[in-house]
Amino acid sequence: MSVLRAAACGAIVFIATVHVHAQEVRDTVGPLEKSATQSSPENPIPRRLSAPPASRIQEWQQKTGRGVVRLQVTLNTAGHVAEIRNLMEPLVQIAAGSAVEADTQRAIANAMLKSAAAAVSTWTYEAPQAPITFVVVVTFASGADPIAVQDPTPASPRGGGPPPLLTGAPTPQPSDFAKAAGAVRIGGTVRPPVQIKKVNPVYPNAAQLERVTGIVILEVIIGTDGKVRDGRVMRSVAFLDEAAIEAVRQWEYTPTEHDGKPVPVVMTVTVSFNMDVGIPEPPLTVFPWPAAAGAVRAGLTGTVAVPRQTKNARPDFPGKARSAGRTGGAVLLELLVGTNGKVTDARVIRSSPLFDNEAIETARKWEFEPTLVNGVPTPVVVPATVVFSNR
Repeated sequence: MSVLRAAACGAIVFIATVHVHAQEVRDTVGPLEKSATQSSPENPIPRRLSAPPASRIQEWQQKTGRGVVRLQVTLNTAGHVAEIRNLMEPLVQIAAGSAVEADTQRAIANAMLKSAAAAVSTWTYEAPQAPITFVVVVTFASGADPIAVQDPTPASPRGGGPPPLLTGAPTPQPSDFAKAAGAVRIGGTVRPPVQIKKVNPVYPNAAQLERVTGIVILEVIIGTDGKVRDGRVMRSVAFLDEAAIEAVRQWEYTPTEHDGKPVPVVMTVTVSFNMDVGIPEPPLTVFPWPAAAGAVRAGLTGTVAVPRQTKNARPDFPGKARSAGRTGGAVLLELLVGTNGKVTDARVIRSSPLFDNEAIETARKWEFEPTLVNGVPTPVVVPATVVFSNR
């Protein structure tokens, strides 16, 4: 495995899901989600009419850290949220040096899930012609309001968290950005200001463990003094949004004048995250897999979409890895999923030797929706990553 030189920013804890919401949060695919169409650029999420934000959670007021909740949301034909499914154990990231007991960690995770589900359950949309399902990612941070991002891409089968990149989120319109009222939008005769101070983002430890890279796109408000006074996520990358916002809030620009007067402006900025790798990873070589003869391949290099996961399992942290002083690792697998949606075989594509066996044992417990090719159930090879953390 590569040696990461980026500084770790905290401890990560995955907490089991708790059901404590006014609207039930499901662990399995519900009847309406089964019949719903998946959102996509061709099948966009309806326009949102109201979206009360998730409330800050009291537990974060005494601790420094952040967390992520990822939900599958299904709308009925009235435009109301009819089903909510939890896609991952709430991710709790505590700042380094903070001693937090397991009960407190669990309380934080429970509060995040409750806050996110309570808010999303009240959202309303323009009525779709048919039920539609999509992902909502809610990010919590101490001392800040929660941020919710809609994402039309399907849920990922990967274990241990959301996929590395959340793409295709609908671009918010200027009228949606109430905080930008009175600001001038960059473009036309209003030239972009010159940046005079840039702070690079801190690479979150969660993103390092997941080997997440990507570009977060933000829309920011720059005050008359040239300082960034607010912003919002336009294109989200799981685990990286908050780090991008924290960095951009420290950026400064030359003040912008319009008609001879200093004015606040709104402009789009990007924040790039690339793994700082001390030892380059070897090229990924995938050898033929006789056990998968006759199966179709899913994912970016395949001919079909990755099937939706219907049953998940969390890996145990191997004792030999703990004894060796390891705090985390990740194993890249290929899974052979049968016509009934169950994993019938698995193999390691990129190894982390102390974790390989547990990764395979965990992945064999997963289940997916059957893959249909021309209406016929077909075995499929699915890429998956199992992530381990002992922090």
